[in-house]
Amino acid sequence: MANSVDKLEDRIVLTYLKKRGYRNAEAALKAEAQVLPLDQYLRFTERELELAGNVGNFILMHSSAEKPESYKQSYIAFKEWIHSSLDIYQQEMVGVLYPVFVHFYLDLIEKGFSSLAADFLTSQRREHEAIFGDEIRRLQGVTTPDNMRDNELVRTFRGHKYVVSMSRFSCDLMVSFLREKNYMLLLRTINQYVTVRLSFAGPVVKPSEEYKGITGETESKVADINHKVVHWGFFEDQLPKPKDESELPEDEEDKDVQKGKKRNSRVRKKVKRTDKDKEPELPKSTLPVPKMTEQAELDYLKDLGNRVTLSSSVLPSICFYTVFHSHGSLNTLDVSPDGSLVAGGFADSSVRLWDMMKPKGGEIVEDHASSTSVPPKPRKADYTTLLGHSGPVYGVAFSPDPKRQFCLTCSEDTTVRLWSIETKSNVVVYKGHNYPIWDVAFSPFGYYFATASHDRTARLFSTDKIFPVRIFAGHLSDVNCVDFHPNCNYVATGSTDKTVRLWDVQSGTPVRLFTGHLGGVNTLAVSPDGKTVASAGDDNKVILWDLGTSKRLATFSGHKSSVWSLSFSQEGSVLASGSADNSVCLWDCARATDSAGDGATDGEEARPKADQSGLIQRYPTRQTGVYKVRFTRRNLLLAAGAFASEDDTY
Repeated sequence: MANSVDKLEDRIVLTYLKKRGYRNAEAALKAEAQVLPLDQYLRFTERELELAGNVGNFILMHSSAEKPESYKQSYIAFKEWIHSSLDIYQQEMVGVLYPVFVHFYLDLIEKGFSSLAADFLTSQRREHEAIFGDEIRRLQGVTTPDNMRDNELVRTFRGHKYVVSMSRFSCDLMVSFLREKNYMLLLRTINQYVTVRLSFAGPVVKPSEEYKGITGETESKVADINHKVVHWGFFEDQLPKPKDESELPEDEEDKDVQKGKKRNSRVRKKVKRTDKDKEPELPKSTLPVPKMTEQAELDYLKDLGNRVTLSSSVLPSICFYTVFHSHGSLNTLDVSPDGSLVAGGFADSSVRLWDMMKPKGGEIVEDHASSTSVPPKPRKADYTTLLGHSGPVYGVAFSPDPKRQFCLTCSEDTTVRLWSIETKSNVVVYKGHNYPIWDVAFSPFGYYFATASHDRTARLFSTDKIFPVRIFAGHLSDVNCVDFHPNCNYVATGSTDKTVRLWDVQSGTPVRLFTGHLGGVNTLAVSPDGKTVASAGDDNKVILWDLGTSKRLATFSGHKSSVWSLSFSQEGSVLASGSADNSVCLWDCARATDSAGDGATDGEEARPKADQSGLIQRYPTRQTGVYKVRFTRRNLLLAAGAFASEDDTY
């Protein structure tokens, strides 16, 4: 056995020397060693290869010369074998086809067979078009080796392994087939560019639920990240404190004395001390945040008293803002927390601000004396234009301040600008990114904000500093969206690399990494209780993630196009989503998290119930894509979008 292994190693070394052009060294080694053809080593048993110290890995990496036609032939044979397998194994093994398809195409381009590569892409793309159509269209533009070096998607595929989940039996079945048919090209490609995540529990019923893709991290690193402790709850300053007896009004104290409750008050004090000892440790804020003003607390309590508790039986009222004559030029919209202001970012680098509480100009005034109508005065613009950016504006965010004092905007010009709503002027220009900024979000307290950029990073700013205080780096492609955790200790990001990550703002390191989307992630929302994160994007799906267990809670399917916005109701039981399919959908999160029932009580009027997909209700618009959805503190749902007439084209 040892002699066979030595000859195998000699064969591998000879192949390397030949590939590198070291002919003298190759001739010397051939003279000293008797080397067998490679196909004879394929006859080794599994036990022999294991004893040989992972020699099988060297065989898979062996780079013998293949004919260019063998790429298409071996791929078709592999695909037909997978589709002829039992359904329970076919669902798992089909996940390997897409990375093999991509790398076979890139190999042909790299070797200069551009015509064969184009034929291979055209003839075999149909199977992957529905899920990976956007990536395939981007690959179609790669026609030369020079294009490969400049293409970000190619660098991602070549530089990182594609992760596929599969049961041990399915993997053994696949490898046995490839070895039996001597498909060394397929074996080498899978070994070099694919990581198979083995499961010993049996075949996966729904492979799409286990989609991993490319994360840029090893499996052990992802496991370490998702096992970190996340303090998802509120910290102590955010919790309501019970009133002390000294703070009670005098008349209430007198009533207690009259009813002889002095002894009970002493018991309450004892109970309070006992409960304090048993309370779980609350997370502490790692960021210095401003305290709420007294007026802000009063406003919050007033909204809390007027809040409607939502469920699958009690649905919210919806107020929709439609912007006309702007389809194609309007990039983003945001609505103030109370719905009184709407801001839009446009492609001409302007920001338009609509005050919904301000009376519109140009009304017709009735002259009762003459019973005639006075001609209207020239109508003024219903909005205020804010100028300052030098590129298209892609993100807008209102501050959570109840007085609505400030608004943030981000642009292709790599800057973020802070605007005063009162004076309608630019206050600060923030810098730090080197590429366009796609999104910006205020923290729940308004003092900090985060940005998402084309430079594959998210950054944390404080309003009193023009440069970032933290940089969150790790995504493999554009960071499209960003959102804060309610306790401000974490920032969530979604990316074109199809992953969702949660970052610790103090250390700047990831504490959660979620994979499962089949397209880029466009929007995020963190539940008010901080337990779950919702994400959605180009795969038309909405996914709920549990921050405590790092698991997927539910996948909501119902939209027919990309999802652009998400928002949780104040109690977290209902999730609203806005999409490019011109609709607003409401989803039942209480059922998904098993934290509440269906919400119906005796005497309630019959309302639509959530179906098996989690959809409670769908509200279509006529021709308006939904750019933004947002729940107010009273659970009124605000939505906004741009009307697309029949003449509007992209």
